[in-house]
Amino acid sequence: MTFLWKKSLLIIFCFFSVIILDVIWFNFLGNIYEAAYEPIKSEFNTELTSDLLVASLSIYLLIALAIVFFVLPRVNHLDNTQTFFWGGFLGLLVYGVYDLTNYVIFAKWPLRIALMDICWGFLIFGLTTLGARLIMRLMDRR
Repeated sequence: MTFLWKKSLLIIFCFFSVIILDVIWFNFLGNIYEAAYEPIKSEFNTELTSDLLVASLSIYLLIALAIVFFVLPRVNHLDNTQTFFWGGFLGLLVYGVYDLTNYVIFAKWPLRIALMDICWGFLIFGLTTLGARLIMRLMDRR
């Protein structure tokens, strides 16, 4: 397999993994998020336009690119636990910047949700990185 082909497959895997994990997460914890966001709900976009759909999918693509180009090259020789934590650390940084910035800027941004979301960032990046690294190793065996 060529370098470009491998990277493309890893990006596609990460892209769909993050979407699927997010859907699962929000199905389990949607009520908690909905209750916490109630005070600021009126400021949310409630209609999914094509622009918002493109922006949403772009977020997932950026996450996939970050994992493939910034974490995977670093973890190929590491064990599963270390791989999970390197991915999780990037998730902590990305979600931490997003959530804490929102907490500082928006008067009613719930700290509880920000902290919960940062933990989710750690978990979703860690799991996705671990899965991508396993796929990368399978591709390297061919």
